Amino acid sequence: MIGLNVVSSSDNLNPFNKRVIYWLSIALIAFIALSFMTPWKALPRLFLFVGVTLSLVILLFYNYKDLIKKDKLVSAACSIVLYVALSNFLHNIELKEVLQSLRWSATTIIFIIAVALSSFYWATRPRIFSRLFISIVLIVSILTMVIHFWQGYYSARMSGVGFMGHPILGPSALMCLWAAGLVLMSKVKPLSVFDYCLVSFSFLSLFSLTFMSQSRGPLISLIIYTIIMLFVMVLHLDLRKRSFVKIVASVVFFLVVIFGMLSPLVDNMLERGTSYRLDIFQATIENPPESFFFGTGSAASFEDSPAGKVLREETNVRIEHPHNLFLSVYYSSGIFALLCLFSIIITLIARIINNSESNAFISSGLALLFLAIMLNTTDGSKIVAPPSADWMFFWFPFAFLCGVFYSGHDGGARLSPTNQRDSIQ
Repeated sequence: MIGLNVVSSSDNLNPFNKRVIYWLSIALIAFIALSFMTPWKALPRLFLFVGVTLSLVILLFYNYKDLIKKDKLVSAACSIVLYVALSNFLHNIELKEVLQSLRWSATTIIFIIAVALSSFYWATRPRIFSRLFISIVLIVSILTMVIHFWQGYYSARMSGVGFMGHPILGPSALMCLWAAGLVLMSKVKPLSVFDYCLVSFSFLSLFSLTFMSQSRGPLISLIIYTIIMLFVMVLHLDLRKRSFVKIVASVVFFLVVIFGMLSPLVDNMLERGTSYRLDIFQATIENPPESFFFGTGSAASFEDSPAGKVLREETNVRIEHPHNLFLSVYYSSGIFALLCLFSIIITLIARIINNSESNAFISSGLALLFLAIMLNTTDGSKIVAPPSADWMFFWFPFAFLCGVFYSGHDGGARLSPTNQRDSIQ
């Protein structure tokens, strides 16, 4: 894997490189956490462009020039990103836009590599990093709601700063981080009372945030994902039936109370209908791009495409993208890019299923991937993007799962939690 063979054998990893991978992981988490918490883009990007990038350059310099070749799946993902950016040269697009797309592809690739490499390290210390991820979600959710209500925006769609600045993308990105924390927590045995409380309170805060954002796609996705994870818990984590009933009853009671107290918000969500989603999907399918194989170019404006013009005439609204990642990839980069995207997703599913870890770990990994697919079915728009929430609900779960499920191959078990005691109990 991108560096995972480097990590998988303690014999091949000297103390200096261990420290580099550690600081790569810390810089990446700092970038993610600050991107959710601060309105200043420069601060989290400092950790990305200096801490993360510098760490990767050091690893490449120290005899790891073939890092990307270590895992064909991650290598394929990076190749797709580069292909989507380079294919803009096939279209009549301004050079400035093409160069911008190339720059975004470089940062996207850096992010994918960093997440994949760091997640292998996170998987060796699941208790620490699962708690850290879930705590970040709890803090961001509470902070966003406090700021929202403090400013007196009760009836408005909830949004915050940084990645939380969009009422759909923000909650979507945050719930993928939460789900990643649950994947890591499924490796922890036994779970403590603190862990159960942390998961419960983080869910309540995340659900409240998502509900008050009035974003129906993320809300439905979160509910479906939660139901799946409850079944995973009762089937694989040896919870007593009595405890499971209490959990389900508490969740149902909370949902009933929230829907009852915040009925005006429910009315607001229902009044928006489908938000033109069905019209957008239909127009995108019925008005194909100029090139079936190469699309219109990822740097081109969807508003000026055949589908975009039809939508503007029919709805009198400027639609910026198809609101579906897979339709977006097909329309902007053609059928070849779409088939490549499907192929790496299917390959990842096979990797997860064939993993030798516990059933709970495998099930939670599949649930995270399913969550990402649900979220990208009703909104996602870009696989090549600048540092933004778009990264967090497709490339983050994808690269994260590539890393944590690589540990079952090529001797990765030598650093698995069963052989290496967690420093936090």
